[in-house]
Amino acid sequence: MAGSGLTATQTTVDASRVNIYVEEMLSGNWQWLPLNRRNPILVDELGKIMSGHHRLIAARIAGIHVPADAEQRFPGRTQRPTTAWHDVLVR
Repeated sequence: MAGSGLTATQTTVDASRVNIYVEEMLSGNWQWLPLNRRNPILVDELGKIMSGHHRLIAARIAGIHVPADAEQRFPGRTQRPTTAWHDVLVR
């Protein structure tokens, strides 16, 4: 996730959930935009992720591009502490 311009605010993600997303992405069953309308990747004005860690990690593993439309930026800043991507545990 390094180089994405987004900062993690979770310390752990669920490996089974990530794997489900990876399988959907690799099989071609993944569609960002319909999902985006119901459940966008939420990011604050500083690039801190508020929702979407699992999907972003899955996309990186699957080698799938995340379109800009799948991300929704909010004005303001979340108070969540940040975590370096290399410290995010996938369990």
